[in-house]
Amino acid sequence: IDLYQLHWPNRCTPHFARQWPGMLKFTDVDAEQHTADMLDILEGLDACVKAGKIKHCGLSDDTPWGISQFLNLSKEHNLPKMVSIQNEFSL
Repeated sequence: IDLYQLHWPNRCTPHFARQWPGMLKFTDVDAEQHTADMLDILEGLDACVKAGKIKHCGLSDDTPWGISQFLNLSKEHNLPKMVSIQNEFSL
């Protein structure tokens, strides 16, 4: 696979009004657990890259926080870097 994109993170996000404004308190979000889950995903992607199953990784419909976390974790742990993004809204 030339490009494997992770589609829609399974986090507390307002996609399709799942969390209307004011209904989700950011203090209720377990950022540590989400970060640990992201690291686990990157480690799995790394195994796939090393096995020759995929060449590059990307994101689809992630949040600015999610994008930056994936990039920081990739750099910190020498894991595959996200090289593309497909947003919900585009020009």
